Amino acid sequence: MTTTGRWPATAVFFLNGLTLSTYIVRIPTTKVVYHLTDGQLGALGVMFAVAALASMQAVGVLVARVGSRPVLRVSLVVMPVLLALIGRVHGAAALGAVLAVFGAVHGTTDAAMNAHAVAAERRAGRPILNGCHGAWSVSAVLASLITAGLAHAGVSLTVHLTGVAIALLVGGLALGPLLLPATVDRHQGPHVVRERVAFAFEATFLRLAFASARALSSSAFACFLHADFSLPFMSSHFSFATSYWALAFASMTL
Repeated sequence: MTTTGRWPATAVFFLNGLTLSTYIVRIPTTKVVYHLTDGQLGALGVMFAVAALASMQAVGVLVARVGSRPVLRVSLVVMPVLLALIGRVHGAAALGAVLAVFGAVHGTTDAAMNAHAVAAERRAGRPILNGCHGAWSVSAVLASLITAGLAHAGVSLTVHLTGVAIALLVGGLALGPLLLPATVDRHQGPHVVRERVAFAFEATFLRLAFASARALSSSAFACFLHADFSLPFMSSHFSFATSYWALAFASMTL
């Protein structure tokens, strides 16, 4: 067990970012594999976002009751499983169900990891949140570069997501025991945790908004600012390869 919990808290952000970014940069491939229309892809994106937002609103009470550590230990195991299922289910309906649960677990993880990072920051007596969010950005770049290479090599969606999921599962299981004890934020009350949940939602929204802006600005074809999942729609019109979208998404931290 570490003294301040700084590095385990940072590692949670890294794993969360790697999980979400791996899915995001594979959205164009997912659209092709499942033969999704633009409308269906948009509906799935909304479903994911609504599930994430709803879970963020509810997780405050849960963290206040049991602490962020137990929540994270479960979510860091469940998220990789859901990531693998994205490439293994059959049909748009099954994919929608997986993405809804994936969004809810991601929202839960995002809120709990911010609460945990605040507790670690208070324990350390110095700012660590910037470093945590920096780790999330680094993981986004790493996921993008890996995806670009694998897509160029012709690795399938199923093989890619399953391989990453296994690595994330091992990382999550190893990280769980290193997190701060549940008592660090178990008894702070739902209203305190809700403030951290609100911060988590704002931070996630800003990360994805900047990712969209950077990705779009890196393309000579991008003339207008679109929402976060706009490039997968554009790919069908401009013939963007998955590897190009992955590299564009990676430019978010430049």
